[in-house]
Amino acid sequence: MKLFWGLGKILMLGFWLVVLINAVIEAPSPFGVMIDMAGAVLLLTHLLELFLFNGSLRGRRHPW
Repeated sequence: MKLFWGLGKILMLGFWLVVLINAVIEAPSPFGVMIDMAGAVLLLTHLLELFLFNGSLRGRRHPW
């Protein structure tokens, strides 16, 4: 199970790295827009998650 947890963290880090690189160096036409949209949707999802589930996260020993 730790293997999947670590793999998920590495994939998420890679995704955000691609989004940040795309902000600096624009990707070709259809891919740049898709990367920006995917990054925006995922960021919005994470912010909504924090907003909606902040109370249950506070009660945990390790919220992250």
